[in-house]
Amino acid sequence: MLIYFDQPTKAAILNRMAKLLPPDGYLVLGGAETVLGITPRFAPVPNMRGISAVTSAAAS
Repeated sequence: MLIYFDQPTKAAILNRMAKLLPPDGYLVLGGAETVLGITPRFAPVPNMRGISAVTSAAAS
């Protein structure tokens, strides 16, 4: 669903989700979606397309 929103809305949604997930949590996105360039609160998991891990930035 994120692909249908503008960048500021995507950032707001992802930042809220990062606060709700545990520190070792993961976010699973569809193939057309990404967290790159939107928020530092998630980082793509290497070799795991569509999966992003919560980063230490999520705590702030």
